Amino acid sequence: MAVGNVATFAVIVPNSSTARYINAYQIDGNSITPKWAGGAPIGGTSANTDMYTFSIFKTSATPTYNVFAQVSSFF
Repeated sequence: MAVGNVATFAVIVPNSSTARYINAYQIDGNSITPKWAGGAPIGGTSANTDMYTFSIFKTSATPTYNVFAQVSSFF
């Protein structure tokens, strides 16, 4: 990914009675901390579907990234 480029993707997590959620984030093998819309989620929603959306901005060749994320629950 070139400096200045943006990649956006979505991850759908269909939950059963046990809630599952994404809690670790890496780019190029390095841990990152996303900036969450509305605050970071603390867990999934059981018996529902959660959709995570991530927008990754590459800001330098070091590499450095800004990651903006949000999660929505569908009942």
